[in-house]
Amino acid sequence: MLPNQDSVLEEVTRRLAKAPSGFRAVQVHLARLDPWNCRDHHRRIAAECFDVLKRHRDGQLFHLSNSDIVFICRRPADGELEAVIGHLSKLFADDPLLEHPEQFRTFFNLETNIGAFALIPVKLREENLARGGAVANAIELEPLDPRRLGLLEDQLMGVDLENIVRRQAVCSVDEAGVVKPLFNELYVAIAELARSLMPNVDLAADPWLFRRLTATLDRRMLKLIPKLQSVTSMPTSINVNVSSVITEDFLAFDQVMRSRNEQRMIMEFQPVDVCADYQSFSFACAFLREKQYRVCLDALTSKNLPFLRPGRLGVDMCKLFWSPELEGKTPETLAKDLLGAIQEVGKQRLILARCDGPEAIAFGHTLGLRLFQGRHVDVLLRKHLAEQRVKQAANG
Repeated sequence: MLPNQDSVLEEVTRRLAKAPSGFRAVQVHLARLDPWNCRDHHRRIAAECFDVLKRHRDGQLFHLSNSDIVFICRRPADGELEAVIGHLSKLFADDPLLEHPEQFRTFFNLETNIGAFALIPVKLREENLARGGAVANAIELEPLDPRRLGLLEDQLMGVDLENIVRRQAVCSVDEAGVVKPLFNELYVAIAELARSLMPNVDLAADPWLFRRLTATLDRRMLKLIPKLQSVTSMPTSINVNVSSVITEDFLAFDQVMRSRNEQRMIMEFQPVDVCADYQSFSFACAFLREKQYRVCLDALTSKNLPFLRPGRLGVDMCKLFWSPELEGKTPETLAKDLLGAIQEVGKQRLILARCDGPEAIAFGHTLGLRLFQGRHVDVLLRKHLAEQRVKQAANG
């Protein structure tokens, strides 16, 4: 969960009012987006887009209680702020709000418009007070603790997880834009789980308690997957903890899948599984391969990929998360350790994930990648399937 920095913005604005010369700001109205497009990881990606200006233009970024972000910087060059907003607009291009781009952002020249800018935190405070102070932000949330985790695990026994399981396809996308779905990832929408069972608790506050929670969810998913798998003809992947693989629940799941002669699934592990207990990770990979499952190492980034060197870990595929800092990079300009780690994995085994805009696909293509996952890929796939339906209808 992200912090609420309304009061920090208010204090910074008071100081700037005394000497606003050269300062410009922009408010990005993420709160106006469809809720699906305004989750924490979208807000983090939006914030990362300002990183260069933060470093070079004395910039400060604020996460507001209504999910908007505000960015202030000193003497940006002509068009610099607008370029960042243009990039952000591409990331959220599929949202209906972007049909009216002027509603997505508000620019402020603080030399001439500091009064209007100062009203942003004031209005938020008034709105929050009008709601009785019930502000949905990370500061207000209580952390997950052992007692709450126990209660949550008890509640999960009676919850129909099928209602909060989501699927997202991994697709091949060639340079002509031709899309071919390869497999579906099934996952529990944690934010929806929190809203329905513990809306005032930050489930991810303690990473180790959160891992315990995901292990509980693993057991539920292993019972649910055979039912969900029956409604799709494509292979399926799920995220599991290493500790969930060598269990009676997994063996029972495997027996059901084998009895139905289902396609072998893909099991996705997290980098923490490698770092926390490499011996158990290695054993789980060997165990799964013996049973003809494929293994994917998920949640790799440009920072941890060179360190983990997954090409040497014996996994079948890897997922590298797209981030704005990769935009426009080529094999010649990419950090050598990152490029080396990508080449070690192999172009046919590396999935570029969290592709929320076309620039992510373009980056992947410069490296020769063909496997992608993310919101923009979802849009391309929906378009592809719609075109197929039109052709089938035309052919009778």
